[in-house]
Amino acid sequence: MPPRTRAIDRIADKKRRFVHQQFRVHVDLAASVQARVDRLLKRYIDRLHAIAPTEPIRRGDQLNRLDTLITETRALTRRTMRGINSTLTDTGITLAREDVRYTTGVMAQELGRDIAIQSLPGKVLERVANRALIEGAPTATWWQRQGDQLQRAFEDRVRRGLMQGSSPTEIMRAIKGTAKRGYKDGIMTEQRKGQVEALVRSSLSAVDNAIVIEESQQHDFVEGWQLFTTFDSKTCPTCAALSGGAFDFDGNPLEQSKVQIKSPVAHPPIHVNCRCNTIPVVEGEALVEDGYFGDWLANEPEASQREVLGDARYDLWKSNKLSMTDLVSQKGNPLTLRELRARYGKEAA
Repeated sequence: MPPRTRAIDRIADKKRRFVHQQFRVHVDLAASVQARVDRLLKRYIDRLHAIAPTEPIRRGDQLNRLDTLITETRALTRRTMRGINSTLTDTGITLAREDVRYTTGVMAQELGRDIAIQSLPGKVLERVANRALIEGAPTATWWQRQGDQLQRAFEDRVRRGLMQGSSPTEIMRAIKGTAKRGYKDGIMTEQRKGQVEALVRSSLSAVDNAIVIEESQQHDFVEGWQLFTTFDSKTCPTCAALSGGAFDFDGNPLEQSKVQIKSPVAHPPIHVNCRCNTIPVVEGEALVEDGYFGDWLANEPEASQREVLGDARYDLWKSNKLSMTDLVSQKGNPLTLRELRARYGKEAA
């Protein structure tokens, strides 16, 4: 790559490297959170053996013990998920502070400006972090939902075991899974493990970006933020369409932005497991030029282009009848092939 002559592009390069290091922290923390969820599963099983709802002969006594088991495990689930969310919020605040410190230092160095770090009080950061949203819901709500799903799966397996006259050991196997199948047949499926990892990344991203953007507003020379998107075949249509877009703090596209769609979110993540990040838009400075997904895609092999877009969208895009922003509505929602057909006719079929 030739030397970067523009300060904003050098800032962007350094921010990308910083974000890459953050992702490593996300992976380590996801493993720690998964370990906490695994411990919760073990406590489910411990309570199952201790309460032994299948032991009594009378059906009424079995149901009473089942109620006790459910009450105790629900309390365990709530405490565990609140603890996970609290840990991620605290870590997100710490990462955001480091992000602000690093980005401010890089901007001061590259722009030749004396930029002071405007650190907000801890209580303010905590309030911003608690209000950070993922697809419209606070992170605490997402972790509550995660716990509810796990709890329901546990309760269903226990009830089914009671109905079938299974022993506590047999019910335990149904909950934990079997070694023969790599424990994938238990309630902690590979899908749920993937959900935990995705939610860790999303929680940290939500808190980090919410605080970074809140801190950016303390500088009168920062007029908004530009979206950084990871470029590969996994990039979703919304992130691709918004990539490189520059927005004010109300989400409106800035005049100099190539993307003239209102941002559907106040800050990344745009969706669960989103890998987008931001860089401040400095008044009087140009935008980062290589932040547009369409530019990146244009230099990829045709096979990769078709993999990303699909054949129908690829043909429209290749004939210059479809841009990245045409893949979504003005609200940033992905357009279906049916909607594309309605807009472009048979060529989108």
